[in-house]
Amino acid sequence: GLIADYFTAWRNQSVDTVRSIFTNDAVLDEKPGIERPLHGKEAITQYWVDHPLQQKNIFVNVEQVAYGPNLAMCMFGGNFNTPKQHIDIQGAFYFYIDSHTQKIERLVQQFTTNKTPHV
Repeated sequence: GLIADYFTAWRNQSVDTVRSIFTNDAVLDEKPGIERPLHGKEAITQYWVDHPLQQKNIFVNVEQVAYGPNLAMCMFGGNFNTPKQHIDIQGAFYFYIDSHTQKIERLVQQFTTNKTPHV
């Protein structure tokens, strides 16, 4: 359910859903090894306000999902528009789940993008 909830939140741009599926001290590692991870639900919520909420015409498709103990991994692909660009995206997300709360305690994102200007 958490993976479906995350992608539904993205498609529907629902900050409320994001708040409900992450632990208070969750970590979002959007660009591992490139940028510092975000720490805490409030930082993750602000990231959503600054990034996903700026996206329009969001299409995202979960292609494969695998589960392990307290871990879910998925491959995905999709595209969306930002105010200045059209972005094609594909990659993998790794959801680490808190066994007590059944919420996301860490999300590691690995993806590639192809950005083209709007015409």
